[in-house]
Amino acid sequence: MCTDLNLKTIDAISGVFQKIYVPTYELQLFDEYAEPKILVDLRDAFLFCQNAHGNQVRLGPLNRPYTDHPLMVWYLSYILGGNKTQQLAALLHDVVEDCQSNLNLKTEDIFVLLKGRFTLDISNLVCELSIFTDDDTEELEIISNFSAVAKLDKAADNFANLWDLIYDGPIGYSKEKHAYIIEFREEVHSLCQPLPCWFNEAFHQLALRAKRLLLT
Repeated sequence: MCTDLNLKTIDAISGVFQKIYVPTYELQLFDEYAEPKILVDLRDAFLFCQNAHGNQVRLGPLNRPYTDHPLMVWYLSYILGGNKTQQLAALLHDVVEDCQSNLNLKTEDIFVLLKGRFTLDISNLVCELSIFTDDDTEELEIISNFSAVAKLDKAADNFANLWDLIYDGPIGYSKEKHAYIIEFREEVHSLCQPLPCWFNEAFHQLALRAKRLLLT
């Protein structure tokens, strides 16, 4: 568990995220921050994540590897105090939802693949975090019924997605679209409570940054 309060500020989180933007930093990230007892498991999960996502990239103009995102989610899960199950699931959280075409497998077959590689609690958590709907209202309802274990990783995922909206957001989004996404992210964050005060403050600061961009 992370006990360094200096890591739990928006500026510190921003610094780590900016490092993740640098190619080949991922293994150094684990060496710097991961608990030694789960380091091998984290590397194994990230290798699975890389293979599953293949050449997928984020939607922003920087054309970053998709795997930057699960790394960000893992880091947040770690500093939020996530246990081994939560940290590994953070790295794998989009595999079932987004990798069917890459793996040439159906959703249920990816879940079987996960169960063969990881423990059942990790596989079940990844499955819980996988949301298959384009309806935002339905998605919010699903999140509201998440277990407390899943809500921690979802809060991390939500924060990382808001970060990307600011610093590497999709090209062509209107200000109205940005405003809607920020509001949606704020709603997701509220559904993931209770969360540590420092994380709520960091999210609040990040949301303010996003809103200020709308004024430029």
